[in-house]
Amino acid sequence: MNSIEAVQVDYINYGSRTLETVLLINQENKSKKVVYIYNYEGYHFRIFENFFEVANFFNNKSYKVLKDYTNEKYADKFLERYQFS
Repeated sequence: MNSIEAVQVDYINYGSRTLETVLLINQENKSKKVVYIYNYEGYHFRIFENFFEVANFFNNKSYKVLKDYTNEKYADKFLERYQFS
């Protein structure tokens, strides 16, 4: 299980669109991973593994997301269980 710590929140164009930098800490082995969450108006959450993919998303280039949710609760549950090394 991971703990989730918000590191930074940036507001994009409108107050209802944010890019959140999140630190995940694995409670078993204490490894850490930074991920990025783009929140579109509180109902669409795209989780990116690195900032390169975020930049591609904003520049209308090909990008990969870890997960895409329409519910913050499901996004949080994914992050709590996300396996990384």
